Amino acid sequence: MFNNRSLKDRARDRQILEVPRRRARLPAERRDLDVVVTGHSMGGHGAALLAAVLGDARGLSATAGWLRKEAYGDSNARYVHDAAAHAIEPALRAVLDATLAGSEVDTLATNLCRAPALLRAGDRDQAVPPFYMRRLHRLIASACPEAVSYAELPGKAHWWWDTAYPNDGGAVNDEAQRAFFADAFARDRRPCPAGYVHVCPNVDAVLGACGFRVLQQVAPFRTSTVAVTAGGGLATRNVRRLRLAEAARVDGADLPAGEACFDGGGWRACGAAAGRGPGTSGPLRQVVETAFEIVAEEKHLA
Repeated sequence: MFNNRSLKDRARDRQILEVPRRRARLPAERRDLDVVVTGHSMGGHGAALLAAVLGDARGLSATAGWLRKEAYGDSNARYVHDAAAHAIEPALRAVLDATLAGSEVDTLATNLCRAPALLRAGDRDQAVPPFYMRRLHRLIASACPEAVSYAELPGKAHWWWDTAYPNDGGAVNDEAQRAFFADAFARDRRPCPAGYVHVCPNVDAVLGACGFRVLQQVAPFRTSTVAVTAGGGLATRNVRRLRLAEAARVDGADLPAGEACFDGGGWRACGAAAGRGPGTSGPLRQVVETAFEIVAEEKHLA
């Protein structure tokens, strides 16, 4: 499904998503990259989304960002101005909405619990209301209060050049930001804590975390979760196939590293199982956003 964003926006999204895809193709010993994701406004949304997709970034700094484009003013309101919106079947509407869940930062908020997050907004911002950063702070803090901090700067609007003194880095690189970056790179990488809940709206939306990735869902495009239990095991919901970087206990079953499948009765090691997975499960925009070639006989080109 396409929404109303421009081709430029779609190109930017492809560039953002290419970062984790390229990372996933790296040899295993090079995947543990040191990345702190940062952005402002639309970049604030992109930074938070990318951090949630990566699952193991060193940190997130988002300033004056929004959480989902469809709820940001009236710039991309779905259905509202469609003359036939009243005729859309509720079940079809749910399918269309599900294709966009992977770009909703608030849906993926608990995925941000593995690394420190600094969220900021100006209290006079009339472009992106501080409500969005406040809400993301509340969502993260409700799951992992020690992982997130929020600052609302008095007298600042959507953008500012000077935080405390002239040319100090302003909205994106002032002393507070630089201190956060230095601390995020210096601290030890945070292990997956008991209670961590990894959210996966669809298998192509996120790359996993904590040494696992959801590869197939029992019900496609229904939210899947993988929670870390007090004993260090994993508890799953709506997961059919899972990739494990190392041996783990999943829903009470001890499984070796590799791919594991749920057959309705329990989990078992299954090797490289058949069926659709990341890259082939949809949504359909995967097709048109991927490089492709058109081959035709010469006689049809005249």
